[in-house]
Amino acid sequence: MMMSQHVRCLGALAGMAVGVSAAWAQDVTRPNDTVVGSSTNFPAGEPPAGAIDNTANTKYLNFDRTNTGFTVTPTGTGVVRSLAIVTANDAPTRDPMSFTLEGSNNGIDFSPIASGALNSPTTRFSLAQANFANSNTFTQYRVIFPTIRNAVTANSMQVGEVQLNTEGNLLTAGDGISVTYPSGGSSPVGQDVSKIVDGQLGVEFGVTGGDAGVTTVDLIPAVGASIVTSVGIFGGDSNLASLPSSVTLLGSNNGVNYTQIFTTALTQPGVTLSDQQFGFVNTTSYTRYRVQFGASPSATMEVGELALYGSELGAAPNSDLCQNAQAVTAGLTSASTINATGTDISGCGAADSKDVWFRYTATATGMVEANTCGAGTLDTVLSVYGTCGGAEIGCNDNACAGKSRVRFSAVNGTQYLIRVAGTNGTSGSFTLAVVPNPVIHSDVTVPLAYNFNGMVHANEVNDADNLTGYRSLSDRGIRLTGTPGSLDVGLEGTTGIPYSVVTADHVVDIVQLGNRNTVDAGGHAFDAVVDGDNTGVQPTWLPNVDQGGSQTTTLTALNLSMGANTKIGLIGDASNGGASFITTVEFTDNTSVQFFVDLPDWFGSQTVSPAEPGVETQTQMGLYFGAAQVDIGLADVDLNIVEVIFSTASLAAGGQGDTTGKTLRSISFSNSTNVNSGIGIYAMTVRDALGGTPTGGVCCRGATCTTTITTSAACSSTLIGGQFAGASFVSAAASCNAGAISNTPCCYADYNKASGVSVQDIFDFLGDWFAGSTFANTGGTGTAGALSVQNIFDFLTDWFNGGCS
Repeated sequence: MMMSQHVRCLGALAGMAVGVSAAWAQDVTRPNDTVVGSSTNFPAGEPPAGAIDNTANTKYLNFDRTNTGFTVTPTGTGVVRSLAIVTANDAPTRDPMSFTLEGSNNGIDFSPIASGALNSPTTRFSLAQANFANSNTFTQYRVIFPTIRNAVTANSMQVGEVQLNTEGNLLTAGDGISVTYPSGGSSPVGQDVSKIVDGQLGVEFGVTGGDAGVTTVDLIPAVGASIVTSVGIFGGDSNLASLPSSVTLLGSNNGVNYTQIFTTALTQPGVTLSDQQFGFVNTTSYTRYRVQFGASPSATMEVGELALYGSELGAAPNSDLCQNAQAVTAGLTSASTINATGTDISGCGAADSKDVWFRYTATATGMVEANTCGAGTLDTVLSVYGTCGGAEIGCNDNACAGKSRVRFSAVNGTQYLIRVAGTNGTSGSFTLAVVPNPVIHSDVTVPLAYNFNGMVHANEVNDADNLTGYRSLSDRGIRLTGTPGSLDVGLEGTTGIPYSVVTADHVVDIVQLGNRNTVDAGGHAFDAVVDGDNTGVQPTWLPNVDQGGSQTTTLTALNLSMGANTKIGLIGDASNGGASFITTVEFTDNTSVQFFVDLPDWFGSQTVSPAEPGVETQTQMGLYFGAAQVDIGLADVDLNIVEVIFSTASLAAGGQGDTTGKTLRSISFSNSTNVNSGIGIYAMTVRDALGGTPTGGVCCRGATCTTTITTSAACSSTLIGGQFAGASFVSAAASCNAGAISNTPCCYADYNKASGVSVQDIFDFLGDWFAGSTFANTGGTGTAGALSVQNIFDFLTDWFNGGCS
């Protein structure tokens, strides 16, 4: 009888198990589930379905090689916390070596679940597994293999089997293991009992005389105490009808007394390298397990691999409770919220109850930054408190992608409590950085001369012929969702430079360099008439389809000059094999500099070329939600965005001369090297420039509202890193709290202009005052000028009165 799906414990099987009720096995996929490849570039006999058919005897092969995979709509249910593969029959160079896993509940918006390495051996039919934290269920999963063992010599990616398991396999090759044979039984040379946990299906555990009775295998997993909820049996690749007739699992904590957990009959699937899983209910932990294999129907019993799926019995972290907060000092601390408990949530997160705590004692008075922007998988929420159960001093969710940054004013010798939690109840690893006196940068977002609506929003999907709607650069585009993984959430480069993209729909939002009618050999030229397919007509916002000429943004209104430490960052991507292009920066003294920018193909993760002369760094900033089907804009594989940074120093080092003191006039993009490629520039930020003469905006922060600020350093700290969320420039047309723009005083009690009068206003005011910022020159009713203690008294008077001067 051929095994057509993972076994479900029902009927007679439930009667043989201890504590068993109906339950799916760990793998949520089933043969015959709907599965769609990342492309159609696969042989008819090796389709995506070969990855989930419960046997590595068939395989899925894709000639795209890298960034290949599939999307599956599973009929099994459960929270996926482990991905396992079995390598296929030939060519180790084709083996997947990394993965990304995403989930969706609508088939459009996919949320990242996990990514990482797959350290698969070169031995054929070998297992590789990656475990990860996850607490969300999805109706669809997208599995992508960004890399293979050797993309240069291999002609494809191949995989024998893929499992999306709710728990990982607890057994490893280092576990304690012994065997008791049936009377007269033994193992052939090379097929001893260790082969049952060596991760290789093709090297079986064999028992000559396995048909004579029960073979017993005792295991001591290296993971220690665990709760097993599923058994997996993998067939070998030698003989059919050689599996044991049954499997019984028992557990023990002393090696003497064993309790039966589960038992079931096995079928002979009629195909080698088969995969059978049996799920059951078990809530008891054990440190030792005994597996009894019933007599096989053939003289030699063979098992390719045994798996016990379940969870390690981990204790809650020591810092699970606020009162047990872990002491930290300035620097990096690696930690995890796995097994954390808690019921509280922060003021800025969403269901962020699973938390751990840290205690930091300030070594000086001044600004302190806490962030989780470094290594780790957890989508964090970070908040700061003065005491357990006290008011929040600061809180942040997505300052740097799905990670967090908070800055707060600290007093020397005072203890502060830092709470890290996962959004929506998730758990995982993170790195906490504590940075006293963080460098405060002046970051100015440049409004580029956008010419193309090349990012798709939710209400621009499936509307290809809308005359004001989205158009792809080629056959794909960036997709904005407002959630981590989207380009509009916590957009920050590796240097910490923040970027801001246009989030409004039905308006131009990127700078295109190219011609949509000629990219990809003209394969996506605009339709001449509305015909309802996935290619739109030329939109009204694109009067000239050929934008291959110089695309220029004027910068003179910003009045920004190059300082010794000035850096300028650009982010962008390119379709159809990538492209190089020239960037030209002109200055008001009629001089200019030029350098090449190289962008790889935008599909998935790519290797970025070394920086050209004049460029400081040229790196892949990350993978972000992508859309496909030309102008339909449906969710698809993630696209890479590259960050390009040039600076005063890099221009000089690249032979462009000393640009210190030169005022920016314009920036232009031109001369693409690939007419088949569409180039998109999404954002530009200038860091630590000189000048910035006021151009009519207003700044209300501890001072009288004026018409003298928009880009000057005096107002720049309101825009840094989310420290003062909501406290940024007030437009000239806006009101200054209750008063009108002119010289009407601001509401000094609401110092940071965020969420009304709160304790945070005190911390922000004192932070500025101790830092010597001109924002604190007037603390309410005092006289503007040099900072004095009077500023503090004046501010606090207003704050305790809860009003405005």
